[in-house]
Amino acid sequence: VQAAHGFDFPHWGSRSLLQNRTRCVNTNNACSLYNSTCCRGGLCTMGQSCSTTALGTQRCKPICKTPRLTVADLQKVVLDASQNVSVWVAGNTNRNAVLVIQEWWGVNEAIKETAIQIAQQGYRVAIPDIYHGRVALDQMEASHLSRGLNWDLAIQEFKMVVDYLKATGSKKVAVTGYC
Repeated sequence: VQAAHGFDFPHWGSRSLLQNRTRCVNTNNACSLYNSTCCRGGLCTMGQSCSTTALGTQRCKPICKTPRLTVADLQKVVLDASQNVSVWVAGNTNRNAVLVIQEWWGVNEAIKETAIQIAQQGYRVAIPDIYHGRVALDQMEASHLSRGLNWDLAIQEFKMVVDYLKATGSKKVAVTGYC
């Protein structure tokens, strides 16, 4: 099948790319540009490597790509409103997760950007807000928040986040922290 713009669309069996393809193929990450079916929530896009046929037309195969995440993709999830327990989460719910423990500043833009970098590697990320919305603006305030933290309660909140991640699709959860 040849489309307008000189692209020669390959056939898979007796079906062409121009027909809807609904199965997810993990082995070669194939998809259809016409129904955007991709494995693991990716986006179907035209690959960057195309081959040229003997007739000089381009033969390209669409592939699934993970969309680029930004800090804006972090969603705040309230786990226990009565105790003000919340977590910032991003990434595909079916992926293994990384619990990202904040620096002494709190859940600021820097720790959110760090979490997004981890999510870009294909993980689901979660940042527990153990300061309950407070973010330090200077070292004195950060020191005060850190020294005033109830670590037993923070550990209980970490456990709540791990339970939430596992209950919503992540099979494994790793932990990393920053200082």
